[in-house]
Amino acid sequence: MRPRNSQHLALSVAGLALTFGAVVWLRSGHNPQDKGSGPDRSMTASPASTDAPSARGTAGKTGQISSPAVPAKLHGADALWQLPEAAAQRPRLLSDAEVLAKGRVLPSAGLSAGAVPVAPPPAASAPVAAPVALAAAAAPVDNRRNSIHAADWKNKANQLVTALRAGQGAQIDHAQMMDFLQGKDLQGWSADYRNWIGDELMIVLVQDLPERAFGDLKTIQENREAPAAMRDYSVQHIGDLVANGTIDQAGVDYIWQTLEQNDPATVSTALVILHRLSEQKPALVPASQVVQAAQKLLASADVRSQITAKSILRK
Repeated sequence: MRPRNSQHLALSVAGLALTFGAVVWLRSGHNPQDKGSGPDRSMTASPASTDAPSARGTAGKTGQISSPAVPAKLHGADALWQLPEAAAQRPRLLSDAEVLAKGRVLPSAGLSAGAVPVAPPPAASAPVAAPVALAAAAAPVDNRRNSIHAADWKNKANQLVTALRAGQGAQIDHAQMMDFLQGKDLQGWSADYRNWIGDELMIVLVQDLPERAFGDLKTIQENREAPAAMRDYSVQHIGDLVANGTIDQAGVDYIWQTLEQNDPATVSTALVILHRLSEQKPALVPASQVVQAAQKLLASADVRSQITAKSILRK
């Protein structure tokens, strides 16, 4: 009897050992900390667990444990975040600021099972500076705006004169203008156009550049190498400066000085201008003085001066 009892005892011990091992094995398979390899959390619970509430949820009459509201598509740290039984192994929770910075969704009690959380819109970035507009293409250079050269005007003097009369003359290169008026460089124009263009350029000096006109006109008149017509025109336009009030006594004195030089290129013009000013500005140019000057010129060897003097005395 003793040997048989020993066999029964050994079998009982072995059975207990197998049962204990099976329980340990099954529990290890249910452990949520075991690398996530356990069965789904909605699996059927053992009968012993269906009578009382569980930390994982409340058991229903069917023996199913209601799953906590964990989004189906959250994994890893996101899933552990909302599982109470994993609190011991839960990673450090991020602060609200860190969560928002990473674009993650904070746990929400109202998030339904299986819902996919929607990340908040990204934080507004700093305004992007408007692109710098490309500089407009430079307009073609129009040499005519500062040139009187014939090539720049396609040898059409009427176009140049029209532009001068429209007020463009103030932009003409001054040195180029003075060279033309003194006969140093006709700027490609034939002598046939010199007097016409020259007179228009002097009008530009009087009307558009009055502050320098008097000095420029004197320079032309005093240059004995300048064309006679240009010297003659310069005296006329000095008279215009006196008439319009740009200059007064200084201009009158200069015209008298030119008359006394008795230069055939300018003497007749000087007498005519003084006569006109005696009518326009008698306070500056007394008519009696003009008559005396005309009488002297009657004896001039220059025929043109004699004719001019006789014409003024008749008036």
